[in-house]
Amino acid sequence: MTAGDARSDAPGMGDVVRMIQSQVGLRYFLSQPPIISRKFLVPYGAGRSMDGSMVYIDEGVPLRFKMGVEPDKYVSGHEGFEWWLMTRLDKDYWRGPNVRSAHYWATGFEHMLLKLDGWSDAEIDAYEDEWRTYVSEDEAQRITPETVPPDLYAGPYEPGEDEGESMAEARILPILLAARARVLQAQAVRVT
Repeated sequence: MTAGDARSDAPGMGDVVRMIQSQVGLRYFLSQPPIISRKFLVPYGAGRSMDGSMVYIDEGVPLRFKMGVEPDKYVSGHEGFEWWLMTRLDKDYWRGPNVRSAHYWATGFEHMLLKLDGWSDAEIDAYEDEWRTYVSEDEAQRITPETVPPDLYAGPYEPGEDEGESMAEARILPILLAARARVLQAQAVRVT
């Protein structure tokens, strides 16, 4: 999940580099390019598949933002960092501002990638502002089990520490689970 929250809360480049240096598995995972799909509606703009190999970017997110950045590389980095921390280190997705949760670190990594490619702080702010324009006030109203990726990693949508966040996600999780159930039913029919 990439957008839809306060994203100015992120670690600096030095902290992100130290996190990467301390995690050999994370370094290896980040070196593997994912497959990117833009064929679905994805809550909050982007997410990772359950197995981590695919990045889903919402079909409504453009290939190039108005301020010039092509977001796929940065979104992919964010989603991979977040997925790895949640699935390998059991970090919570979000626990509030300034808490070193998976989203906090992933945002720092995304910003680091942008800076390494020469984007200024003002341009990164413009990037974040534009991301927010692609997120609905009620993401659950925008998606259905037929329009979301059936294997979207549901970790960010599971109940967490932030009550306000959990109430919004409580409406998304059943849609993702219904999408997964549809695929499993179809597979069961083909097997029998």
